[in-house]
Amino acid sequence: MSLLKEMEGKALAAWKAKKFRTAVAIDGSLMSDRAMSVAAGFNYATRSDKLYILHITDASKTYLPKNLEPKHLKNKYEGQALEYHVHCEWKAAEKDQAKSTCENLMGLAHATEADMLVLGSFGRKGEKIDVLGSVSDESLRTAMCSVCVVKANGGPKPGATSTILFATDGSRSAALAFVTLVHRLRQPKDKIVVTCVRHNDAEEPEDVLAPYKAMMEEMKIEGTCSYTYLDGAEKVVDGVLRAIDAAEADCIVMGVSGRDGKALGSVATGVVLHSGVTTVIVKDPHVL
Repeated sequence: MSLLKEMEGKALAAWKAKKFRTAVAIDGSLMSDRAMSVAAGFNYATRSDKLYILHITDASKTYLPKNLEPKHLKNKYEGQALEYHVHCEWKAAEKDQAKSTCENLMGLAHATEADMLVLGSFGRKGEKIDVLGSVSDESLRTAMCSVCVVKANGGPKPGATSTILFATDGSRSAALAFVTLVHRLRQPKDKIVVTCVRHNDAEEPEDVLAPYKAMMEEMKIEGTCSYTYLDGAEKVVDGVLRAIDAAEADCIVMGVSGRDGKALGSVATGVVLHSGVTTVIVKDPHVL
């Protein structure tokens, strides 16, 4: 049995009879609007997925305009969910000033038992080149659930067919990430492009992509599997970024760590920071 099939069996057993829960963090910014759209795009209505809209209120910010007050945000994003034909639940909590905004957000996400947290790469303070907002950066590292960081280009949209790049290194976390993608994140007509980044002179004792090809054929998923080879002094993250461009991907999905077992590998960190597309980092401590 391949590692991929082993992880599929464990994951499906852990997910049995459990709806996929997506939580989207909003603050009224333009990126929140895009994050809401992406969260709805991952919602599979016929599977009865659940969507939660999370907002951390802060009574000390008396200077905020009325359109950023909680009641206005609630109406705005519930209305947006209706436009996408997605059922949602509004969840707001007043900020505990002894904790960071991210810590407050993690508490709210945990209360909803979210499987994935979707949030913009930056908030009201605006975008910075190759830098994440403090909440998205901390969420990536501390969230127990999967995290989707939405970039300015948007990402998978409700009712649209998307091209999703999946980067694998043959690890257990990559196998789990792929199982999560094909069973919980993709829409039926989405195209999946699988790549494994290697150096030109690397030995190839096994075909890392073979199990992925087999699973895609078994599930009748449209897409391709191929290697991306590095040239000269290119790093793995460079190869992944090049593969994103070549596939014209709407988003990229990766495992939480590579073979080094770090909490958030350098490749995943580099992709989130430097890629122009929405990135999903898959975590599932109940399976791994």
